[in-house]
Amino acid sequence: HWRPRAGIQREDQFSDGTLRLIGMLWALLEGESMLFLEEPELCLHPGIVNRLAALILRMQRNTGRQVLISTHSAVLLSDPDIEPEEVLLLKPVHEGSAAEVTGDVTDALLLLDRDVAEERAPRERTLEKDPNQLSLFE
Repeated sequence: HWRPRAGIQREDQFSDGTLRLIGMLWALLEGESMLFLEEPELCLHPGIVNRLAALILRMQRNTGRQVLISTHSAVLLSDPDIEPEEVLLLKPVHEGSAAEVTGDVTDALLLLDRDVAEERAPRERTLEKDPNQLSLFE
């Protein structure tokens, strides 16, 4: 292993993903009230994200807690244990957001794929309406 004494680590040597995973597992086991996890996949290895939904479900069943998750992760939503009626899409509307139950998880995955493609697409530069305005700061 590349680290000396790899089996022994202090918490200041843990990665962000390891610390987040420990915190999330602790939160799942601690308490009885509803738990909201915002993007639990962040900083985690894709191999862990593949198992995250099943892990959360198993812990939720053991504790009886209601767990709500917000995510932008296609990997997390692709878990076969997630039922379509468990996925809500939040869409922007005039005065906020509207939630709708997906008929199929692939609807959410298609939206995620589109959003990822838009993020990766090159952005056009916005031209100044009046380039002479820039001279005010010279």
